[in-house]
Amino acid sequence: MKALVIGSGGREHTLAWALSRDSKIDELYAAPGNPGIAEVAKCVPINTTKIDDLASFAKRNKIDLTVVGPEQPLALGIVDVFQKQELLIFGPDQKAARIETSKSFAKNLCSKFHIPTPKWQAFSKAREAIDALEQFGPPWVVKADGLAAGKGTTVTRDRRDAEEAVKRELTREGGRVLFEEFIDGWEATFMATVSSGRVQWLTPAFQDYKPVYDGDLGPNTGGMGGYTPVPTVTHSLLENVKNSILTPTVEAMERTGVHFQGVLNLNAIIKHGTEDPYVLEFNARFGDPECQGVMALVQDGLVEH
Repeated sequence: MKALVIGSGGREHTLAWALSRDSKIDELYAAPGNPGIAEVAKCVPINTTKIDDLASFAKRNKIDLTVVGPEQPLALGIVDVFQKQELLIFGPDQKAARIETSKSFAKNLCSKFHIPTPKWQAFSKAREAIDALEQFGPPWVVKADGLAAGKGTTVTRDRRDAEEAVKRELTREGGRVLFEEFIDGWEATFMATVSSGRVQWLTPAFQDYKPVYDGDLGPNTGGMGGYTPVPTVTHSLLENVKNSILTPTVEAMERTGVHFQGVLNLNAIIKHGTEDPYVLEFNARFGDPECQGVMALVQDGLVEH
């Protein structure tokens, strides 16, 4: 079996590493890859946004399975292009990837189908957003609506910082900004594979560290590191996450004509003193750095999962 990993980061390195250890994989490629990935796969110098070139490579080299790491190719419709050419690829199509590429799409889905999420509101004009600040804080939670590489969220008690965040996030892709009710709680990440309209496999819960400095200080990053198991995630909480958020979300997408397949990655917040999880946001692919931890736990071959 020939496999291709799309991406060039640490997440893709561990995906390639896990696939290289799978007895079902005979040849492994990565595009574009990196020097670490080159130790376990053949790297191909094709950028992750060159969708047609990636599809041509997969067709020409008779790739049996393509695994997408980062969000940008999913947002650009790589799965749609591959499927039209009858190439097997793991990940959601462009329509389903909106669960990540548009926070307002995800939040609307939650609101419509009563999936627990903090109170929220979206704005496309800075003046309207700034005028509405008093309804949400302090503290204020300001988010970019579109993709922001894990850096589109500001939590602050300083009104000037909140106003600056509004102006900054409105310049990103999508041109919309969200305010979200602040919930005093702790965060955890839950990843599940989804196919045929069902949650198939739920990984262990993770916690990651987003602030750039020690002590949870400094601006957020895509993730400085992560760990599992999370002592505060009980079996009952895990079941609650699956039954009140993950499964209803997949079912809600199906009911609205959106067929998700791939990894649904949930960043949730749990109120202190409860086991009540709320949706902060979804990713439509393996989390980073959570993927590195998950791949280290895979023992029976990644393709089977």
